[in-house]
Amino acid sequence: MTVSREARSIIAYLEATRLPHRITSVVRYPPEGQRPRSYHEQKGTDGLGLAVDFAGAAPGVSATTSEQMLEIYRAFLVVAHQLAELIYSGPGVTVAVKNGRRVDGAAVYGPLVWPDHRDHVHVAVPRGIFLSHPARTMEENRMADDPNLPNLPDIAGFFPVINSQTGECTGYYILAKNGELHAFGPGARWHGRSEVVT
Repeated sequence: MTVSREARSIIAYLEATRLPHRITSVVRYPPEGQRPRSYHEQKGTDGLGLAVDFAGAAPGVSATTSEQMLEIYRAFLVVAHQLAELIYSGPGVTVAVKNGRRVDGAAVYGPLVWPDHRDHVHVAVPRGIFLSHPARTMEENRMADDPNLPNLPDIAGFFPVINSQTGECTGYYILAKNGELHAFGPGARWHGRSEVVT
């Protein structure tokens, strides 16, 4: 059976970030006669598997691969509201995602599952959810130029502002290549005006 569109979208999302990684698991088959327990075993759109496991670029856990996995975890935390699960118990990480909400990882996933995720980042989506990289989403949703809004110069970085209590995106910072910092949304400092960063 082929890999589901949902799992392929998870992989494409991470590949769009260009972060170093390895895919360590996608599809698993449930034991014969048993119902799927893991998102890796569940049916998705046009295929099997609603989860993907990612590790650092090299095998094993080292300072380098731990940092790479932390960056992978952070990349998916941006779209936490779309995820069924995000589990990574690397150094200093206590927050996981369950059903689109940020939760205490150890409390929700327990003493067996939580520590088992220090060597990989587990990402799962509900059936019918297809992740799209933020930059690609912006390009796809580009509208006609509005003369009442500022035109942004070449973009050097795009940074969502996430409410640490609710996990919701409350604004965006956009750093232009010419040094301008643009802020949009009530959660972004300097909301409503642009400033040059010196």
